[in-house]
Amino acid sequence: MVNINELNILGFGRFHQRRYQFSSGLNLIYGGNEAGKSTLHRFIEAMLFGFWQPGVGRKECEALWLRFQPWQQQAFAGELTYTCEQGTILVRRDFASNTVSVFDAASGEPVNGLPENIWGEPDFAGQHLGCSKLVFRNTISISQLGTVADVETAAEIRELLRNLAQSGGSGISVQQGLLRLEAERNQLGSEDGGRKTLAGARSHWQQLVDQLEHNRKLAFEAQQLETELAGLSAELKTLEKKRLEYKELLAQWRSQAAAKKLAQIEELRSKQRELEAELAGINAVELPADACQIQERLSRDLEAARNKLTAQMRDAEDARERLQTIRAKIDSLSAYEQYSHDTLIELASAYQLLAQGRQVMEEQQQQLEDINSQLREVTTALSQLPYFRPDTLEHAGSLEAKAQGSVLHGSQEDLEDQLDWSESRMGLYGVLRVLCWLMVPAVGASAWFLEIYPLFALAAPFIFAAIALGGASNRLAQRCRNLRREIYALEMEFQNSVRQREQAQQELNNLLARAQVDNLDQLETKFRRFLELNDRSRELHREHKFISGKLENYQEEIDQKDGHLKSLLAQAGLDQLPLDDALKLFRMKIDELAELRTLLEGAEQREKQETEAVDKCEQAVRDLERQLDTFYQQYSISSPEELEQLSASNHRHAELKGHLEQLRQRIQDLLGDQSPEHLAQTAATADPDAPASLMSDKTDELEALEAELNKLQQRRGEISGRLEGIYGTLQSVAELEEAVEQARTNYRQLQTRRQALDLAIETIEGQAANLGTKMGPGLNEKVAQLVERITGGKYRELNIAEGLKITVRTPEHSEPVDLEKLSGGTIDQVYFASRVAIADLVTENSQLPLFLDDSFVQYDDIRLKNMLSLLLELARERQILLFTCQKREVDMLEQMAPDRFNYLNLEN
Repeated sequence: MVNINELNILGFGRFHQRRYQFSSGLNLIYGGNEAGKSTLHRFIEAMLFGFWQPGVGRKECEALWLRFQPWQQQAFAGELTYTCEQGTILVRRDFASNTVSVFDAASGEPVNGLPENIWGEPDFAGQHLGCSKLVFRNTISISQLGTVADVETAAEIRELLRNLAQSGGSGISVQQGLLRLEAERNQLGSEDGGRKTLAGARSHWQQLVDQLEHNRKLAFEAQQLETELAGLSAELKTLEKKRLEYKELLAQWRSQAAAKKLAQIEELRSKQRELEAELAGINAVELPADACQIQERLSRDLEAARNKLTAQMRDAEDARERLQTIRAKIDSLSAYEQYSHDTLIELASAYQLLAQGRQVMEEQQQQLEDINSQLREVTTALSQLPYFRPDTLEHAGSLEAKAQGSVLHGSQEDLEDQLDWSESRMGLYGVLRVLCWLMVPAVGASAWFLEIYPLFALAAPFIFAAIALGGASNRLAQRCRNLRREIYALEMEFQNSVRQREQAQQELNNLLARAQVDNLDQLETKFRRFLELNDRSRELHREHKFISGKLENYQEEIDQKDGHLKSLLAQAGLDQLPLDDALKLFRMKIDELAELRTLLEGAEQREKQETEAVDKCEQAVRDLERQLDTFYQQYSISSPEELEQLSASNHRHAELKGHLEQLRQRIQDLLGDQSPEHLAQTAATADPDAPASLMSDKTDELEALEAELNKLQQRRGEISGRLEGIYGTLQSVAELEEAVEQARTNYRQLQTRRQALDLAIETIEGQAANLGTKMGPGLNEKVAQLVERITGGKYRELNIAEGLKITVRTPEHSEPVDLEKLSGGTIDQVYFASRVAIADLVTENSQLPLFLDDSFVQYDDIRLKNMLSLLLELARERQILLFTCQKREVDMLEQMAPDRFNYLNLEN
């Protein structure tokens, strides 16, 4: 389990000389905008991986390096302490010079043996966290969500799953296989891979072809040299014969020269005997050539070690005195041992809340006074207005409409006109009917007197017309009666409406008189004013009641805070002082105690180091004394003076031996390869009467002969050496031809393998659409479990199908639904689950810390509560750093598990 223990920010962005400590479980870092949450998050990443550009082999800084430089002239550096399986590690990094050092926090010794990353720095993050900078950013470091569209977030989830293998996973995707094939293909095509690469095989083939051609040229050259060597041998034989002619003369000359050498040798041997006698008188002990230097060096080292021991003992005594002084000061502050900065924070918080509460009470009291003033004004204004019912305006409008209403006389006039027309028509029909009945006897009488009986038929139309006119007259009479009834009803209605208008006008006049207005417009104005004042009065009463309740609550809370603050100060024995002075004195004592504790820790460490250094110096002195004693005992020496005398004797002894060796060498040089007896025999044959210039006449010829012989012999030696070199390196042409053929075959085979690799890569890339099925059920199961826990069991089934298509089964549908169709909050939940699952699979470690930077901005309260429950559960096995700018995470965690998270407020 890897835990971030402490941050010491010397200078980074807005932060300067800040220390932050984290617990092993859930850590909640709260701060509003611009409080430094993202800066703190970036500081952790920069301490682990620096500002180097990820994915680039060369050292190239990111643009963030300029962004997070200190705001003021401070050191751009910091320290990070974390715990892993290897122990507690302290990392110190200087961002200005881009240097990093790794130490064992317990011993303070540098951590050695770490491999280097691509930027030449100790890869402690890769060794202890198991991830690179890219994997850190894409897995365990989860930044803000909800800043992109839902479809883009779902696409990013698929991209995370697709890149799982590239991030160092355990073979879930085929991408690693593709990378290995690509690497092998690149290796075949590289320029420095030897005979196993195409370029190397081709180069080897060409080298063998060149070597075959070179051997053929060497063979031709050897034939020419053999011919020249034969000619030189013949010429040397001729010169050797000529040289034999000088042997006899040379023998006599050598006899004379041998006699001279014997005389010189006898003189040298006499001197040799004198030196040997002197050498025998010197009692020399075998010493190293640098014995004096060794003794001087040991003496100097011993003196330096003793001086260093004395200085180190003074430093150790100073360290002990400082430690005792600090302990004495801490003992003087023992009354504050039971308190810490948490108590100080608690006091400051209580004091701040008390001051704020009083200020709020004063503000609300002022609001109450304002409200009372407004209420008095509203009440005064209402007292000057008559009381109105809610429907007063509508009632007045109705009365005015009734009073001003009129009956349409047109209807009665129309009925009277219709009655007159009907009566006139009825009279006309009566006259016509009488005429028709009169025509009937006239027609009958005419037919009787004229005796034209068919004329009786002419009476029928008049009969029918009389009957028809009678029916029409009856109908008109009935219509006249109806019209008279309608006219009567209209007259009664008109009289009733007149009475109603008069009554409505009377009521309207009474209403206007009570309202003290002259018309409806003035009535409406007063009514609106009355309603406004009435509503304002009710609103002011409600606000007055609300603020009064808040004042009571604030008064209770202030009383509690005041009692709590006085209780804390009483425990510290500062309740008799003024509140500000008590808080200031308490802070000074706590700060002084904390500073003394820090100094005590450093003093104890220094005292321990100084004691260890004294022990080391004492050990070094003992070792040097033992070495010096051993040196004296080895050569039986008791003092440096005796060593100097012995060294001088040895020097004379060596000098005499050198002289003797020179004499022996000169004697040997005179003897040459002859023995003394042979030289004596040669000298015995010398003719003492022979002239000294016996060889002077033949000197020039002899020198020329010797020079020619040497020249010919040198040339023969050169030719022999050249032939030896040629025959030593010359290879069989047949063997080279066979090697050339093998190299050509190897090159063809590598070409075939390169084509096979190209075909394999093309085939695997063609099958890349099946990547989702190769990721195995492990990832599906892990992500599904996390999603179920986050969503409170709403989404239980999640599947990553072919093409990395992500679907979930919702309670509303029996069929799986694509992730893109769900809400943004649900997509964020799946995104978070995928990042956690991928982090565990990629790094093969489920105990790495998680860094969450405002990751739940799209969550509602229910989703956030489920997520916080999951984080509390995950915090049992891993460290979680949750950065947030919202108070609701703090409130929920205080309700859910107040003792299971570490709260850090950056605004304090």
